[in-house]
Amino acid sequence: MNKNKEEKNVILVGMTGSGKTALGRSLALKLGMGFFDFDEWICRRARKSIAQIFQQEGEEKFRQRENDAMMFVQNIRNHVIALGGGTIRGVLDWPKISHLGCTIWINTNVGQVIGHLLKHELGLKQRPLLADLADLPLADKKKLLNERLPALREQRQAIYNLADLEFVPTERSIRLNTMQLEALLMTGGEVIKEGGAETGFAPLSSSVPTVKAQSVVVPTGEDLLINTDNSSES
Repeated sequence: MNKNKEEKNVILVGMTGSGKTALGRSLALKLGMGFFDFDEWICRRARKSIAQIFQQEGEEKFRQRENDAMMFVQNIRNHVIALGGGTIRGVLDWPKISHLGCTIWINTNVGQVIGHLLKHELGLKQRPLLADLADLPLADKKKLLNERLPALREQRQAIYNLADLEFVPTERSIRLNTMQLEALLMTGGEVIKEGGAETGFAPLSSSVPTVKAQSVVVPTGEDLLINTDNSSES
């Protein structure tokens, strides 16, 4: 990790449903850092779900709330920060978060994201860009997700490519993925070999291959900002 975790943060970016919150919360506990989730912070402040904010206040107001969250994180250190799927809307926005610490693209396979969304209908309803699919027949939902998510990924690819590191979840459990993500941070993206097998991660500037497998996304908890180190102040 090329940025001191005692002074800097770890920032997770990636598509909606990629597991940023679950991995971020787990990583924060593992590293003894605080945890901040953009979407959870916004919902707690608004006392509404993201879907309700979009429905009642409109997208412009939601983006303003995201800007408020962005201002807030400028003053925190020693935290794992999980951005919302659409928080960074263009490459010109990248400097707002890149200076805060080490940025990591959580590159979960689109097929795995779709599988998760289809199994968790409530989660689908809470994602404004996909909420209109929630009540459709399963076959229609699957078809439209297969159309929208790859297109959304392509739109944001230039942003993800700016991240310091790329992490492709290769395990079925949050615990094992967290261990690999910690190893990625500690090595700065070098491929670690265990028993002669590559773990499957690399810096974006490297040609080292990555290995894609399933990622499990668990429901988030209540806390928006978890200080695992009691001496840490948000």
